[in-house]
Amino acid sequence: MREDIIREGEHSPDIHIVMSGPACRYKLLENGNRQIMAFLVPGDPCDAEIFILKEMDHSIGSLAPSVIAWCRVT
Repeated sequence: MREDIIREGEHSPDIHIVMSGPACRYKLLENGNRQIMAFLVPGDPCDAEIFILKEMDHSIGSLAPSVIAWCRVT
């Protein structure tokens, strides 16, 4: 619960897909608060834009117990 799938500044060769449970895209603000930018539901890809970005410009985390699948893209 409330675990990061991928953090801002990281790069992953994988695409993560929410299989069950809710997740969100978020940014940490300077005051330590978390600003949620989007909610992700089962079936949503989490980080398909990783191929456009050199690194993530936001974090993705689960909001409750979730199952996340990953696909390695070569």
